[in-house]
Amino acid sequence: MTSRDAQLVAELAEYLGWGLVAYVTGANSAESVREWAKGAAVPPAMLMRVKIAHVTMTHASGVSDRRTALTWFVGLNPRLMDRSIATMIREGIVAEEGEIERWADDDLG
Repeated sequence: MTSRDAQLVAELAEYLGWGLVAYVTGANSAESVREWAKGAAVPPAMLMRVKIAHVTMTHASGVSDRRTALTWFVGLNPRLMDRSIATMIREGIVAEEGEIERWADDDLG
């Protein structure tokens, strides 16, 4: 894992908290996520979820304030058949690049 990946994990944890990052990535525990932020290897599928969630939260926080962005990220969304963005990322249900950012623009903008 690169130092940039560790930085992404740490930044994402600032947005979401360690436990929610663990949920989104499918990690076994928040402690695993803390280890990633210190430079431990992240399984590739989990690292992809970190990157998607990081881009999503960075974008959503730019469209709205951080608290609203977090609520949007974890809240049930009728556009997603009452699933949250967090769950969609965890389950790998993101159809195309930029899709979540468009949802943020529509829902928060």
